[in-house]
Amino acid sequence: MKKNSQKEMLTEITNKKNKLSLKHDIGLNIIEANFTASNMYTSPIYVEVCMHDSVFAKTTPVESSYGQLFWRENFTFKTDSNLTSIVLKLRLSSNNNLLGVVELNDFLLFNKEYKISGKEIKLPIFLPNNGREYKPKMIGEVLLNLKHDWHFVHQPV
Repeated sequence: MKKNSQKEMLTEITNKKNKLSLKHDIGLNIIEANFTASNMYTSPIYVEVCMHDSVFAKTTPVESSYGQLFWRENFTFKTDSNLTSIVLKLRLSSNNNLLGVVELNDFLLFNKEYKISGKEIKLPIFLPNNGREYKPKMIGEVLLNLKHDWHFVHQPV
């Protein structure tokens, strides 16, 4: 009986040593945004980077120049969990009003229609869904550079 419990303990220790976890490294560079002519804003605009319904990062507020915004800000995230999407929320800095939303998901990231070159992608900015409209209205585009890698890491014992 004692011999069997020692084997179980050894097996349990060996199994813990062999556990791997999946780490997701994400590099996001928010380069610029262009609004359509009907959507010009005078207040500076910033972007919130949201994952798992929480804000993980914010850009500095930038003044619009004839409907164009230039951030060129890099963010790096390391996450353990399975990330299904990243949501970018464009907001006015004067009153924090939500202007537009960009969702980064597998469909958009791997769709050749949105790819510019290399890792750069240009995605549509939509008006926030207020529940009344079925089809969201596009108000502009945002240019991003996205890099993501998966790594297997041994769990500490």
